[in-house]
Amino acid sequence: MTTKGARPLFQVVAEPAALAVSALRTERARSVLAVAGIVIGIVTVVLVASVLANVRNQIAQLFRDLGTENVFAFHLTGDPYSQPSAAEVEREPLDLRFVPALKRLGTTIADVGAQVIVPSTVGGQALVARAGSNESDTVLVEGVSPTLLDIVGAEFSRGRPFTDLEDRQAARVAIVSRALFGSESPLGRTLTLAGDTYTVVGELQQRRGGFFGENRQDNVLNLPAGTVRQRFGEPERVVIYMRAEPGRRAAAFGEAEAILRVLRGLGPAAPNDFTLSTADQIIATFDGLSARIGLVTVGLAGVGL
Repeated sequence: MTTKGARPLFQVVAEPAALAVSALRTERARSVLAVAGIVIGIVTVVLVASVLANVRNQIAQLFRDLGTENVFAFHLTGDPYSQPSAAEVEREPLDLRFVPALKRLGTTIADVGAQVIVPSTVGGQALVARAGSNESDTVLVEGVSPTLLDIVGAEFSRGRPFTDLEDRQAARVAIVSRALFGSESPLGRTLTLAGDTYTVVGELQQRRGGFFGENRQDNVLNLPAGTVRQRFGEPERVVIYMRAEPGRRAAAFGEAEAILRVLRGLGPAAPNDFTLSTADQIIATFDGLSARIGLVTVGLAGVGL
């Protein structure tokens, strides 16, 4: 259908199409590069978006596994295994004696536990765990209070948690993952660490969340916090976990801050020399980071297109 002075529709479409085909034939290298650029740009955006979405879900699961009603306290900002910033390097670590004080004083805090990070090298030598013919120099050694594994929702595949008596007496007992013993039952067996022998009383199930499919907690050798304190000295990195009463996490957060300020001897105008966080806050921080990465990736792909 045409009107006076107008070209048929097929001519309007056919002429640009013919020019495009002609250009593809005469400029093959340029055409291939153009198509490749478009494909690479689209694939890059899709892959990065997929990876970020998967990592985000794993990270979210990882921290939700640690308890959505929990408040975490640490004297530094960020990962307990990372190096402190120049502004925080002089901060004093949290004290294990804060655990009973927080439980006693916090009216909205249901339970309190502590995690002690043991350095990977002690006395200039790397910590090596040995169990039978198995050996690991990448195992992470942590001290845990008797209630901590319950607070973070750790599930046992075999055995039990530590008792208060074992913690007070600095007993040589351990809770392991499958890193050292594989599929065999480790209960009642012994392992050596830094010249000491420990008897295994429990084995933890593999954690669901992780980072790129890995969860650091699956490679942890847990000892009683009292044992770690006696064997390796006063801890330099203590993370305190506080489980709030159901539905009262915000109030527990405020109470924890006030109590820790008193325990740390901070004046009314002094800033906090510790960090409080929750699973939601950590996930939100990662969401902000992944959003920025996504924007940069889309921008680079846009330039390519």
